[in-house]
Amino acid sequence: MPKLFVSISIWGILGLASVQATSGAWPYQTFRTESFEPPVLDINRTGAELAEGFFVFTPQGPRQNSPVIMTDCGDLVWSGPNVSSANLVVQSLNGTPVLSFWQAPAVVDEVTPFTYGNVSILDDTYTEIYNICPDLNLIAPDGSPSGCSLNAHESLITPRGTILVTVVNITTADLTSVGGPAVGWVNDDMFLEIDIATMEILFKWRALDHVPINTTKAILTGTDGLSRSNPFDWFHMNSVDVLGEGYLTNSRTTWSSYAINSTGGIDWILEGSTGGDFSLPSAAEFAWQHDARVYNVTPSSLVLSLFNNFNSQTPTYPSRGLLLYLDLDNHVVKLIGAYEDIEDQTYSISQGDFTQLENNNWFVDYGDVPQMKEFGSAGDVRMIVQFGDLPVQNSLKNFSNSTVYEMSYRAYKQGWEATPGVYGPAVTIANSKGYVSWNGDTRTTQWIIFAGKSISSLQEVATVNRTGFETSFSIPEDEAIIQVGAVADEIILRNSSVIKIWE
Repeated sequence: MPKLFVSISIWGILGLASVQATSGAWPYQTFRTESFEPPVLDINRTGAELAEGFFVFTPQGPRQNSPVIMTDCGDLVWSGPNVSSANLVVQSLNGTPVLSFWQAPAVVDEVTPFTYGNVSILDDTYTEIYNICPDLNLIAPDGSPSGCSLNAHESLITPRGTILVTVVNITTADLTSVGGPAVGWVNDDMFLEIDIATMEILFKWRALDHVPINTTKAILTGTDGLSRSNPFDWFHMNSVDVLGEGYLTNSRTTWSSYAINSTGGIDWILEGSTGGDFSLPSAAEFAWQHDARVYNVTPSSLVLSLFNNFNSQTPTYPSRGLLLYLDLDNHVVKLIGAYEDIEDQTYSISQGDFTQLENNNWFVDYGDVPQMKEFGSAGDVRMIVQFGDLPVQNSLKNFSNSTVYEMSYRAYKQGWEATPGVYGPAVTIANSKGYVSWNGDTRTTQWIIFAGKSISSLQEVATVNRTGFETSFSIPEDEAIIQVGAVADEIILRNSSVIKIWE
């Protein structure tokens, strides 16, 4: 039976956000109190039950590269720094919710996996409590020191108070097994486990030490591997998870997930075309995949989820989320579910993730394709969110081209409660009206307007309901100054600065 979608394209219902669009470009929002320019969300629902939560993602595109949190009605909640960023996600650190994201000054895409940066961890006041920035004395492709040495692909906080992060070094290796020189240049993928409190590196694993280069599905062409500035991306590690006392790491270009034990050895390999150490049904085959995660782990079995891009340079096969049951005793894989929108197939050639929601729905971010979809547990599509023009070129996105697409390395739908601690509400006056917002606040339901001739004479003159990210209010003509208070549960959380009404 065909899906029946209820469209709530957001430009029709956004509170006071102005919608801007240039010819041929996806529309974006603007505000009077802040300079943020998040994309407009086009949201379509079937009416079936959805999980609660905000959209937590890092849209990268022509207007703004900030990590953002947005409501499922398309309103902005929080916009982070306008830098190249990836993997904004709510996690738990020592039992407390935190917000983390990777950031770097350079543009990030699937073509430049060796971009270096740091992971910022914020508390629920948006105060940075940890900056994960190991300097491993790596040398960047241009020959300069890397500084903070983390790349964008992983920043998972574990229950043991550590963080799993990915690093790409550039080094020499023998490439004769893949048709290259005996002394070639490669991306040396590795992951680290770092104690967050002490910044001590507790564990390091290098793919080159354990995996033959000729297991890659990447093709060595042209000048690949001939210089430091153009290393061969043979492994492309893009996720790491905790697996018992060890780890599960995923390689995009070997089409494999590897179970790593606590001493660094490989216990088993799940490969997407042959099964590797497992018998794999054809319906469960995968390629160029991202975001391998484990659930329900026992000594004899586990459930594994991954985002199956199924494409590399050219969009050929529809991408989908895969849920697999691994029998570790008999080395057999069973397909639990394939989460694919068969009526509106999406072809992702890079990035993306596949996550379980609190109500057992599943959420898919399509990486380089600016779409997110929510599925019911049985695989039915319940919501489609679009935040940019869909790609029409059969090639990797290039930020230097005239046609630029939005994309998000990963995206999540999560709960988050926060009240900014360092800054208060932002207030401005334009065209004889007042405007107020509080970037990141999730608690405020009303705004109290205070006005007077002086600070000592400020009195409450109005209360207005909060509407979206930015709310307008009337300006009293016979007063000199105003101040706005953020209210939740009849308590003023914080007041804005005092603003002159007339200059």
